[in-house]
Amino acid sequence: MNIAGRESDGTISVYWWVPGVNNNPWNIEKFREEVPGATLTSGPITGITALSGGFSMSILSTSKSGDVMRLWWTPATNTWAERNLTQTAVPI
Repeated sequence: MNIAGRESDGTISVYWWVPGVNNNPWNIEKFREEVPGATLTSGPITGITALSGGFSMSILSTSKSGDVMRLWWTPATNTWAERNLTQTAVPI
């Protein structure tokens, strides 16, 4: 479960919970602290939880230049990471 929002400085924060992870009912993450150098975004924020290929949680938004950014977490890594989906996308 994800609840995401933007702080006054533009940092995305997320309140999240996964049964049996971190022995904590709720985790609070500020992405500028969890992912050093995380991109400040300005677009709407969307949260996705996926089970395909293993469980993951993602927060999607757009950078100030319009790139689609994904912040994601999996139990396998138990850490948040960032990926620029616009840069890694393959045109079809």
